[in-house]
Amino acid sequence: MSESSSAVVPRTTWEYCHSGAERIASGQVPPGDERHGQLVLLLAAVIAGCADEAELAGTDVGQLPVDGPGGLLELLRSRARLAVQACPALPGLGAEQRAALLAADRGAFQVVRALADDTLVGHLMIAGGRVPTVREAAGATIRVRVLKGAQGALGEAPAG
Repeated sequence: MSESSSAVVPRTTWEYCHSGAERIASGQVPPGDERHGQLVLLLAAVIAGCADEAELAGTDVGQLPVDGPGGLLELLRSRARLAVQACPALPGLGAEQRAALLAADRGAFQVVRALADDTLVGHLMIAGGRVPTVREAAGATIRVRVLKGAQGALGEAPAG
């Protein structure tokens, strides 16, 4: 989901998972790159899998931890492909990316999984020793992007 005023407000648990994943993944890979959609789908599938295990739905998926027991990294590192297979991706909301990821060979899948791992670990580093939730990680991505945009507008070199 984009942050524009015309953005569709999530209604289903899958839409909340996908929206959170899109925000967490923002800036990792250019949106035109096919890996961007696959990264978003993989993160959304992991969020959905963790939400299912924790019996969370709707906006409550934002409470999921990025790391630790029941966290996104645990599921990503242990059962990423199963999470992709089980996710309720819909046409126009991840179904195409799910099909591409499931059709990918092991090496290509691992590239996207490693990118997702790097993305989540980056959020742990931003949090400075505290384990962020999905909601906090999504918010942090937006703040970093706004700060980098402001630095660029001021003609300053972005930090990091």
